[in-house]
Amino acid sequence: MGLGSVFPASSAPFESGVIHMAVGREGYVGVVRVEDGSVNVAASLDPEALRRAASPSDLVQDLLVQGGWPSLPETPSLGWRGTPGLTRRPERPGAERLLAVGDAAGYLEPFTGEGMFWSLSGARLLAPLAARVQKDWDPGVLQEWTGTHARLMNRAQRVCRATSWVLARPHLTRSALRV
Repeated sequence: MGLGSVFPASSAPFESGVIHMAVGREGYVGVVRVEDGSVNVAASLDPEALRRAASPSDLVQDLLVQGGWPSLPETPSLGWRGTPGLTRRPERPGAERLLAVGDAAGYLEPFTGEGMFWSLSGARLLAPLAARVQKDWDPGVLQEWTGTHARLMNRAQRVCRATSWVLARPHLTRSALRV
């Protein structure tokens, strides 16, 4: 599951404008110092590890240390905000008079940063179909879009699935990073 928070400006040694990543056994954490000096933290955490942890902060701090980064000295400004599971696969990318694209049509765990690419590629493929049903809905268009979307996403998400699989295995992650 995903968690995120903002920490107040501090002396934490995270360079501004650089995304710092820590990958560990229980998930991964991204940290970036933003323009106002505050530190934005986003994490993808194993739900079972989160249940075992004393707090979300403790698990995030552990992951930072595992990744070779210092822990954050303060507590989050507004607490932690969570997401549901980071993979969503609806039965089909739309409904009656609705054709979904991007995250609304389903998504995988967001590690590789491909979500915008998938959204734009999907929109390009969806545009001619949407134009066809602009005035009169044709239920066959939803079926056509479901097939087109599945072909696009099956190809595009192979890399993301493989990355997620490797990240769940720390010894493979270390080997991949060395390569």
